[in-house]
Amino acid sequence: MPAKDPIEFRQARGFSDILDATFSFIGQNFKKLGKDLLFIAGPFVLLATFLGLYLQVQTFDFDPQSFNFDTILSQLPIWGGLFVGFLFSIVVLLLVLYQYILLYIEKGAEGFQTEEVWQAVKRDFFLLLFTSIGSTIVLVVATVLLVIPAIYLFVPYSLIAIIRLRERSSFFGALSRARQLVKGAWWSTLGLILVLVIIQSFFSTIIQMPQMIFTFFITFTEGSPGTISPMAQYPVFTIILGFFSSLGYFTYAISTIGVALQYFSLVEKKEAAGLLDKVENLGQDQAE
Repeated sequence: MPAKDPIEFRQARGFSDILDATFSFIGQNFKKLGKDLLFIAGPFVLLATFLGLYLQVQTFDFDPQSFNFDTILSQLPIWGGLFVGFLFSIVVLLLVLYQYILLYIEKGAEGFQTEEVWQAVKRDFFLLLFTSIGSTIVLVVATVLLVIPAIYLFVPYSLIAIIRLRERSSFFGALSRARQLVKGAWWSTLGLILVLVIIQSFFSTIIQMPQMIFTFFITFTEGSPGTISPMAQYPVFTIILGFFSSLGYFTYAISTIGVALQYFSLVEKKEAAGLLDKVENLGQDQAE
């Protein structure tokens, strides 16, 4: 059986072509990419998931009559840990996906190993962490000051991560570059992101459905706030469901890969970088 043709990222694509390429890439790289996600991002995802479960237990056991300032202070470390765990897990998850794509473009599907992805993730962790925080602050400030609606900025800023990693530009340079690329393609980019998020949410809901049903059932049939959490009464079952629920994080691959394909498509449409590279390589081959 012949091997499937590799996905060419540096190519101009339409809406449906990007969707097809997204799922083709996932299908062709499912085992290798899945292993990288599991071993590199998996520990961070599990940490965020079980911090969330622990918070659920604490919330269920909470007695409104005992609410006071000390109660708020006692919950702050839990909420803080959950926020940091979620932030780190998303950043590492995005890094694994983007670094895998960049290595795939540079070396081909079989030209790199998990260790290379891990080294790239470590190298760029703080770059993407501060980029995520910085772009969020810009969106919030612009919205609060009513300068520019958040949705308008969100569309181009969805490309900031791949721009910084691919082009190694500064933060503000990436902001400007993102707006320049999306100019004239804002609506198509928004439509693509919405469709990708809907598909991603569908698969994520399916994966998390068992835990949602379990949580709903035990909350409304076996307990009430201020009593021992039913989740605490079934720790093994809760842990198993939590593990499978954490797999829902990996559905971020759908939107992340789709956004990366959109970035390369916009670059190709505006600058024909991939075409120029092919022409240059063809000229070198003929000279040899």
